[in-house]
Amino acid sequence: RPLAWAAAAVGAEGGLAWGAAHFARHHAAAPALGRAGVGLAAGLVLAALVVRLGRRAGDPAGVGLARAALALQVVTPGVIWLAWPGHVRAQPLAPWVLASAALIPLATKLRGERWRRLLLATLAFGAVGFAGLALALPEVPGVATSLARVGPVAPVLRLGQALTDFDHDGAAAWFGGRDCAPTDPARGPGRAEVAGNGVDDNCLLGDLGGDAIVPARATSAQIPGVPRPNVLVIVIDALRPDRMSIYGYDRPTTPQIERHFAAAVRFTRAYSPAASTRDATASLLTGRDVAEVWWDRRGAVVLAPENLLLPRVLARAGWRTSAVLPFVALNMMGSPDLGFELERVYDDRRPKPAPLALRAAREVVPPPQEGVMPVPPPGPWFSWVHLYEPHEPYVHHRRHADVSDAPYDQEVAAADAAVGALLDRLEASGDLARTVVILLADHGEAFGEHGHRFHDRGVHEEDVRVPLLVRVPGGAPRVVDAPVSTASIATTILDLAGVDPAAAGPPTAPSLAPAVLGTGPLPRRPVLTAAGAGLPWEQLAAIDGDHKIMFNRQLTRFQVYDLAADPGELRGRVGRAPELVRAMVDVAAGLLERRVGAAESRLHRRLTHERAPQDAGGGPAQVTPGVTYLGAVARRTRPPGVLAKLPARVIVRAFFRVEAGAGPFTYEARLEGTSGAVTQRVAGEAPDPRFHLGQWPAGSVLEDRRTFKVYVPDEDQHVVVAAGAARTDLGAVRTLPVARWSE
Repeated sequence: RPLAWAAAAVGAEGGLAWGAAHFARHHAAAPALGRAGVGLAAGLVLAALVVRLGRRAGDPAGVGLARAALALQVVTPGVIWLAWPGHVRAQPLAPWVLASAALIPLATKLRGERWRRLLLATLAFGAVGFAGLALALPEVPGVATSLARVGPVAPVLRLGQALTDFDHDGAAAWFGGRDCAPTDPARGPGRAEVAGNGVDDNCLLGDLGGDAIVPARATSAQIPGVPRPNVLVIVIDALRPDRMSIYGYDRPTTPQIERHFAAAVRFTRAYSPAASTRDATASLLTGRDVAEVWWDRRGAVVLAPENLLLPRVLARAGWRTSAVLPFVALNMMGSPDLGFELERVYDDRRPKPAPLALRAAREVVPPPQEGVMPVPPPGPWFSWVHLYEPHEPYVHHRRHADVSDAPYDQEVAAADAAVGALLDRLEASGDLARTVVILLADHGEAFGEHGHRFHDRGVHEEDVRVPLLVRVPGGAPRVVDAPVSTASIATTILDLAGVDPAAAGPPTAPSLAPAVLGTGPLPRRPVLTAAGAGLPWEQLAAIDGDHKIMFNRQLTRFQVYDLAADPGELRGRVGRAPELVRAMVDVAAGLLERRVGAAESRLHRRLTHERAPQDAGGGPAQVTPGVTYLGAVARRTRPPGVLAKLPARVIVRAFFRVEAGAGPFTYEARLEGTSGAVTQRVAGEAPDPRFHLGQWPAGSVLEDRRTFKVYVPDEDQHVVVAAGAARTDLGAVRTLPVARWSE
């Protein structure tokens, strides 16, 4: 029996150690660190159990084996010490923690009062050491991140952070929580910044001095001989560049793209602004990072009408605009008016939406299909075509079975065939000679490289690195290896078309036109990308040259990679390259402050008013002490009956006056049927979760937004706001004014 228990203990510890190493490898932690940490946790418990069982059984062999296991556990802290990164070992009192870990197994050999005294002393010894280590966590970037990956330490860190979150804002003062204002819930990591208020709201780089938008500048890099070109943008959903033969894949997945883009500029390190279609498309059409695009997300997600979009800008400058979009893309953006004059929405359901997209493109992309559309007036045109393959679920395409056995590859080949057919048609009509053609993906696709599949689950290379090909009339082939964001295509299109970007919103991502035409270098600007772009974003990443940092918006968890030496992101540099880590943490902090923080400060100004608008119905009514409801207005997306299968959204804007000392308050926006029954309700605290009520000056008017998704059969329902004792009926959905985007 003692031998069996000892063998079970050693086997369990070995299995846990292997599992920890496997987990650590897929989560970019040092395998030795994870193996040693979990080995210690399992061993301390199992060794004590084995020793006591061996002593109780009285079997000499069992006792000997148990003592050998005990000796191994005493040595384990030394192994952990060697496995720990240098910047962790350098922290004050770090040796105390490991010394106490070495004494715990010895305490099991003692009896009576001596056992209790040694155990208490050991625990106190370790507690003091761990407290000292916890206080030092914020001093060196990466210490908290490294310790959080050690199995036994992680729950203690979480407990310490929970106990030192004194103001209950979700951020701890100690244990790496980074809360610079432990007693002020209006300030803390991840909180939205408000420029010029004299307060460091997000605990990063002090008060943000100004939040003025930094517009992209025109480069005057126009195409020789083609002053007002046509523009065709082809977006292929979830397409990885390493699965395209034009990017070196060993299977012929993209022969048509290779043929038509032989003289194109190929960007080898292009990154999507986000790992989802919704957020990436909005960035592509505005020319801004995800943080700079305004959304209304409380209820149904809706692209806010305040965004100025590329199609509207080009239409004002004289371009005829059209789009072909999958149903899911327009639906997930909140069915907004994207500004296209002609728009076709096709059914993206499987098995094969590519032929549907191609048929729709033939109807709206000049020259129009004979008998379908009237002959267009002369002048340049701009078309946007979004192909849904190779989005999951991947299906087999027998027509492309000779390309590869993998269904994803066959889907890529199906998209390639659609691209070839569309460009062949333009070439036959002669339009291609005057057309800028841009081909890209909205985001990447993961195949399990880092523990997840598909997209919007991470910001690793497979999630956000995308193809980007730009073909200009008379252009020469060129390869650009510098990291760029595909958010730059809006600025690039305006630049090549001779339209001043400053008059277009303006976009903030720099133009790629100099690199496309070979007239100049690209500006050095860190690329920002995100995944899970809700409130707050789950993950962000910044790429600066060959280096990349992945981080959360609180900047309490991060990992750094050297992409030149480690393109697969298998060996994080935290704990190995402290100077690089510090430099990349500075890059992340700067982006969180000057891009994310400035954008959220502008949002704060958008939601702050001197008075409620004149057309606001309802109010006034007291909601809570210091908060008065002043009224509400509602708008809908798209006119009634347009695209019956595509639900409209209703945006409800409610206005409240806040006074000094006002606390959190709730109100409700809802849809009521003709019988008075409530069919939808969006309730909760105001304001927007990124902000704290204390960030509004006394006497100011706060705007809060709620949204609904409404199908055509439900458009007779009424929009109602209930705040305090007030009930405001804003009318039936079908009677609401239609919001105009980009005005």
